[in-house]
Amino acid sequence: MVRQLLSVQIETTTRARTSMAGIQVGDIIALTKIAKEILDYGWNERLNATRQYQEFGQDVTDLATNLEVLAEVIQQADLKLQTLGARSRARLRWDWCSLSQIIGNCEQTLQDCYVLLERNARFASGSGALRSIEWNVLVQGEADQLRQRIQQHNTKILLALAPFEIDLLSRIQQDLQLIHRDLADRITRVHEDVLRIQGVIIPDLRQELAQQDAREPHSIEVPLDIADAFERAFSTVSLEPGAASPELKDLADAFVLFFRQSTVCFKQGLFARDRVPPDAQYVNLLKCIWLMQRLRESTELQDAPADSHWPSYVTKLEDELSEECRRFERELLPPQDPLLTAEMVMIWPMKRESTALHEVKKEEMMEGVLDINVKHASEDRVMNLQLLRRLEAGGTDFRVNISEEMPSPNAKLDPIDFDIRGTNLTPLYIVDAKVPFDIVIETRRRVTSLHFLKLKEALKFQHVVTNFRVFGYSQFHVEAKFVFSGQSEPVQDACAQIWIHNPVEGRLLTTAESQQEAPSPASGAPPAPLTVRSPTSMSGRTTSTYQDTFSRRDSVMSAIMERSRQSSVNSIQQSPRADNGMFADQEARRFSVARTTTLSTISSAASYSTARTSVGPNDFLRQNGSPPDESSLAGYGMSRHSSISDRSTAPSRLGGTMANGSSSSSDHTMTIATGSGNTGILHVEPIKPMLVLFTQHRKTGVRNMVTLELDHLTDVNPERCNCRRSDQKGLACRDVSFERNKGKAYLEARRFEPESAQQADWDVSRLAYARRNEMAAKKSAWKGLTRVTLTFANPRDKAKFTGGWCRCAQRGKTKETDEERRQCVVDGHRGLIGEAKEYYLSKMVEFENRRNTRQPVIMGFRDDLPEMPRKIRGDQSISITEAFKADSFEKKINLGVGAYRDDKGKPYVLPSVRKAEDKVIASRMNKEYAGITGVPEFTTAGAKLAYGEGSSALNRVAVTQSISGTGALRIGAAFLARFFPGDKTIYIPTPSWANHGAVFKDAGLKVEKYRYYNKDTIGLDFDGMVADIKAAPKGSMFLLHACAHNPTGVDPTQEQWQAIEAAIKEGDHYVFFDMAYQGFASGDTNKDAYALRYFVEKGHNPALAQSFAKNMGLYGERAGIFSVVCESAEEKKRVDSQIKILVRPMYSNPPIHGARIAAEILNNAELYEQWLVEVKEMADRIIKMRALLKENLEKLGSKHDWSHITDQIGMFAYTGLTPEEMDKLAKEYSVYATKDGRISVAGITSDNVGRLAEAIYAVKG
Repeated sequence: MVRQLLSVQIETTTRARTSMAGIQVGDIIALTKIAKEILDYGWNERLNATRQYQEFGQDVTDLATNLEVLAEVIQQADLKLQTLGARSRARLRWDWCSLSQIIGNCEQTLQDCYVLLERNARFASGSGALRSIEWNVLVQGEADQLRQRIQQHNTKILLALAPFEIDLLSRIQQDLQLIHRDLADRITRVHEDVLRIQGVIIPDLRQELAQQDAREPHSIEVPLDIADAFERAFSTVSLEPGAASPELKDLADAFVLFFRQSTVCFKQGLFARDRVPPDAQYVNLLKCIWLMQRLRESTELQDAPADSHWPSYVTKLEDELSEECRRFERELLPPQDPLLTAEMVMIWPMKRESTALHEVKKEEMMEGVLDINVKHASEDRVMNLQLLRRLEAGGTDFRVNISEEMPSPNAKLDPIDFDIRGTNLTPLYIVDAKVPFDIVIETRRRVTSLHFLKLKEALKFQHVVTNFRVFGYSQFHVEAKFVFSGQSEPVQDACAQIWIHNPVEGRLLTTAESQQEAPSPASGAPPAPLTVRSPTSMSGRTTSTYQDTFSRRDSVMSAIMERSRQSSVNSIQQSPRADNGMFADQEARRFSVARTTTLSTISSAASYSTARTSVGPNDFLRQNGSPPDESSLAGYGMSRHSSISDRSTAPSRLGGTMANGSSSSSDHTMTIATGSGNTGILHVEPIKPMLVLFTQHRKTGVRNMVTLELDHLTDVNPERCNCRRSDQKGLACRDVSFERNKGKAYLEARRFEPESAQQADWDVSRLAYARRNEMAAKKSAWKGLTRVTLTFANPRDKAKFTGGWCRCAQRGKTKETDEERRQCVVDGHRGLIGEAKEYYLSKMVEFENRRNTRQPVIMGFRDDLPEMPRKIRGDQSISITEAFKADSFEKKINLGVGAYRDDKGKPYVLPSVRKAEDKVIASRMNKEYAGITGVPEFTTAGAKLAYGEGSSALNRVAVTQSISGTGALRIGAAFLARFFPGDKTIYIPTPSWANHGAVFKDAGLKVEKYRYYNKDTIGLDFDGMVADIKAAPKGSMFLLHACAHNPTGVDPTQEQWQAIEAAIKEGDHYVFFDMAYQGFASGDTNKDAYALRYFVEKGHNPALAQSFAKNMGLYGERAGIFSVVCESAEEKKRVDSQIKILVRPMYSNPPIHGARIAAEILNNAELYEQWLVEVKEMADRIIKMRALLKENLEKLGSKHDWSHITDQIGMFAYTGLTPEEMDKLAKEYSVYATKDGRISVAGITSDNVGRLAEAIYAVKG
């Protein structure tokens, strides 16, 4: 009934639209009715639809609402025309042709919506995980395209409403003037009434017309290079094939599309960096400016009929564009040199076709790897699926050939070509372990759902394309809990599999064979076998059906017990299934019912997108309570036989007609050239088996994949469950916990989350062997995981999968022998997990034996070993030192040093430090550990040095020794990350020490920045700093450099510090001081501590990081202090306790030698006074070098103001030189420093200051 009604309405509206005769407001109302009928049909409130489906419905709802408003605008205007003095019923003048061009073909879009809904009605009811995944991979792409069309309609209607209503009301005014031209007095009155008319959208026509007249245009100049790129994209791709130039509607549609994706979506922040939109948004705005010029030059617009709505619509678009450009005059900042990509300059992106990563060419050589049966999508017909693999592609490129049982004479194969590196592979059987056993292949061009006859056939397919075999079976209905350092995540539902690396070899096929239809399997005879290449002969072939050599337990254990395997030249006939297999019981046989599946393919020239969505709780794995029995797995169950007499090789569990699993020693070796005509054998370490968990969060419905590598250290810890108990609890135990070295080490785990909306939740292609070295695999490492606990549906499932408490005589008492361990596995005490680990151990023994032979050997690391960074990011001093050392010029200057140098350029050890060290050594103190918080004589004296001898805060300062200032920052960051009550964001100055951001981020804090340095004045941006402090959220954290700001050397004055304190107090912010240069900055320890002491005096309770590297020269001794001012002595005790808890797992106890030296200086009055003199001498030398550099530059006649050199303080100075000038200094004058213009004044000496000034003058003037 609904279909017939919609068809009649669509046909009527379409006919009227085509004829352009008799178009009335009723036709638009009919469109509204169509949208509502579709809503009622597809989104009835009684239905429990998926969330994605409901979002689709919201777009249709918006379209129906907008069409209603459009119809109301026309109706109200018509009513005004009739009530404002028309002599007879006049006809409202509006142009349906131009209006329909503007808003687009809504009828066709709604009809396409109905077709999609009718074809996918199952998604309207049921919101389970299976429905969500099916929508994601099968419907989402088409739905997204429709939603984009609907959203485009909605946007254009909203933009057109106001100018359309102005057109109508203005034309009413014109018509009334014609009707009442003979009544001069009446026309004036009518004219006034019309101008005061209130429309549906326009509140006052007169005011709106006045605003239009007074509106000032705003624009942004499009750079020439970007305009040229737009021109090339515009002329290269035409919207319609054969079209001389794009139509007006195409230009307008492109404008609306890009305007929606421009800076109108950008919300500026408070800071300058937060007012710069992304490059892509800004380029889209420039594109709209460029398109608007094209619109205005369009002949269609210039020659538009008098009643056309195009002129007013384009004017509206221009007004919107002008308003957005105006934001850049007062709110936004344009990006500096936006980076352009081909996609960013596209004018017609909707016509761009995406291509797959690689497509198998028909003429390429391929090998057959799998031959199984599937069924047709809609009919009960058996089909044959042949999986081919392209040679010389590293095992990544595949082709799927599907042949009909009785193909028609003109039937053509529709091969599915895919590269595992650019394909989503979603195993729907994980959610629904019953008919159909689905795997969805999603490439960039098509989505194909393969419905397999049996679960074992789906696993075969998964095995071949990933090179990992599912060992045993899939364990459904598992609960998983992940524990991190005593804290656990919420329990998640899961499906568990054990994966073993097992490459599959195939048989070589010719081009003709790869395109032939496979023989029909419906006649009762088995499919034709594949020919397998013999490992010993590349020329000879043998043909036989593949045996599932892992279908029986004895074949697995033969590999375990014998420790080596012989390469199989010929395949062996498949043996019949034993009836006394592991799953041969009444409960499991419930799942051996004959099942039928189908194969469905969805193809599209455009790319499909798969959105990640959350589903509701309790939607995961609710179909079956136990794994399928052996009859349904046909080879994935394991027999209880343990006889060794008839054991054969054990490479693969895969049954059916399939190429033999590679089992020879060549699996892990390859011959390579070593030069001079010689060769060597590269031995590759076997890949560890993996426990793969497909998880779903019970509350959020988020789906992830978790992998756990299994080796001799990662094992089940029986102490975590009740298995060892002899009572009922022991018999009923369903829990098992995996730990590494019994929890003493982190598990080797990875968690795979969707990287984008286009990636499926459970994309097993990401686990494929060919993708192990991708950055995605490396980034997925799940660090800090200490325990994984699985809870099975019943004790029987647990025993099958992981075994139970082993009651072997030797287990748990003394170290068992290899033979005892293998026999324990054979007896089934360790379940499939034990068998998989033992199989890997046998592979490792083979690997060790092979690499120890006398053959030329090249040892290979594991293929997923991460690459070490070449340099520490952000540390330019390394490259500066390298360049300096490589320079042979004898008068070269190194201004990149990070430590103090004397006037001869040599490292300097303070005499007071020498004396203190002599005293420490002479005292012959022991080498016992210091306490967790360090040497108390050092920390107590260090706190006094910082806060002042008479500070009232000393009795409430929690203090601990740290590994220099960096360690103090790290402790402080960890403390704040754990205990700070507000937002875990810390604001650091721009710029700041390069390591600040890294330290805080590593502790888990988010890092933001505030303004500090003004490059124009080469001084403090005081106003910007205070403004940013005031603009930050209330109760934020701020890092402040107490003195000698690193790297600029720019410090606030005492008056400015007072204003900064007031701003901090006003915002209720928390302060973390970094004081690395006390005494070394100005030469006065009290002056350098002014900011810290002033804040404490004003009632702040800051944290403080102290370093004694610079002021005492204890660089390599790593002596530092972290302290926190607390509210009271009682709070100090609590903080002290928490600091110890933090420090203990970091480094347990700090070093003692440097702390003892510093303590000796600080607590010995004579040495302390000597140190104060020496630290002032160091500071004075730095100050003197600054003055000499400035003086020499002025003597040379430099016209620049170099007063900032002497205004700055500390070891570093910002010169104001550009990167180009710094580069020139290095290349032409052998003066080395960082390219941002920072120099280390410690590298300046009395001997080189003159030459340095000459070099700077030469490049700067």
